[in-house]
Amino acid sequence: MNGFCPSFVPLEGAKLKKAEGHAFDSAEPARRVDALPLPQGRLDQAPYDILVTGVGGTGVVTVGTLISMAAHLQGKSASVLDFMGFAQKGGSVLSFVRFAATDALLNQVRIDTQQADLLLACDMVVGASPEALQTVRHDRTKIVVNTHAIPNASFVQNPEANLHADALLDKMRHAAGPGAHDAMRSCDAQALAQRFLGGTIGANILMLGFA
Repeated sequence: MNGFCPSFVPLEGAKLKKAEGHAFDSAEPARRVDALPLPQGRLDQAPYDILVTGVGGTGVVTVGTLISMAAHLQGKSASVLDFMGFAQKGGSVLSFVRFAATDALLNQVRIDTQQADLLLACDMVVGASPEALQTVRHDRTKIVVNTHAIPNASFVQNPEANLHADALLDKMRHAAGPGAHDAMRSCDAQALAQRFLGGTIGANILMLGFA
């Protein structure tokens, strides 16, 4: 508080304002958290590689941290390599997440070209970037993309800037290959988080669950 940082603002007598989410109703067994199906395990003799892409300050690094901790708690091995660029908040973030059954299967932390099993695009612009798409390969990589338009640097100079969302989705769909209908899935994570959780702060974590 004594430092010169405009991101900290004292509020006296204020109360946290948050909408009430409607994700789960304990009165309905089908909508309980423990009713959600568990994903099938995919670890055998090879690592499972996930590239998480997004914008700084939205929890991209948190997604990788959660996956690696979950692997650790299950007695598996994991590694995380984060690229945050010059602008950590608002800039492009790529998180290379690899987990495997044993340490011996993780000989590097970066995902090789066309070797990703999943591209988790929490932001369309970063997800459609050359750095992200070079890890995608036909008939191997699944793509899960957040269709919510997150303002990037171009909006600073032009509030009416167009992200050309359809073109970005087409670019990722083309990278996914001929069977893109099954290889690529999308949702508006911010809208779902607002509806189910009462706020958008957990949008990227919701994307992980959706994937």
